Amino acid sequence: MFFLIDLNYGDNLHSLNLLEKTHKGRVDFIYIDPPYNTGSKDFVYNDDFSQSEKQTEIEEGDISDNERLIINQKSNGKYHSNWLSMMYPRLRIAKGLLKEDGVIFISIDNNEDANLKLLCDDIFGEENYLGSIVRSTGQTTGQDSGGLGSSFDYILTYAKDTEVDLSGLPLTKHDLKRFENEDEKGKYAYDQMRKTGSNDRREDRPNMYYAVKNPDGNDVYPIAPAGYQSRFTNR
Repeated sequence: MFFLIDLNYGDNLHSLNLLEKTHKGRVDFIYIDPPYNTGSKDFVYNDDFSQSEKQTEIEEGDISDNERLIINQKSNGKYHSNWLSMMYPRLRIAKGLLKEDGVIFISIDNNEDANLKLLCDDIFGEENYLGSIVRSTGQTTGQDSGGLGSSFDYILTYAKDTEVDLSGLPLTKHDLKRFENEDEKGKYAYDQMRKTGSNDRREDRPNMYYAVKNPDGNDVYPIAPAGYQSRFTNR
């Protein structure tokens, strides 16, 4: 049994509380897609999460429907703590839903990655952190703003039992066609290092035209099948 929990729509805490009553300790797999807390309107939160520790343990964060909702903006002095206060009771319930060999996956980006890791270490146990999956979000953005560009987000992975086997799913027919090469470590596919499509010529990005050494020690340049000098991709 698995659950997909999307925290971007509606107040789902009450639904999670109901699930805990009927599915506690019965779920194999949970995937949570929370709001990334970017400072935009992606996260509208309840403005009063305060309650005693005892009340939190009893109610797992049950919140009144009558409280005012506001947008969590970066100008708010409790910008991160508000988001973490929203996540805490939901993750506590999610842990209770998991079987002893259950696994939880939580999507996040740079805005709250570090804070979420500490929160999950507290709830699930640092020793039960299996690692983070890095997911490409497409073309790099922000590289022209004077800082580092961003083209990835992450999926934090925790288990109740670190002996859980995450060896993966069988490859589909499409995957088998792509991963047709195999060595002692398993199947693999070649990836395109040369830029394709628009702006793929040497003159478009002169600094991206250079030689790399192949396994035989020879210089290899990004030359297009049509014979013109191309450029390497900046992925």
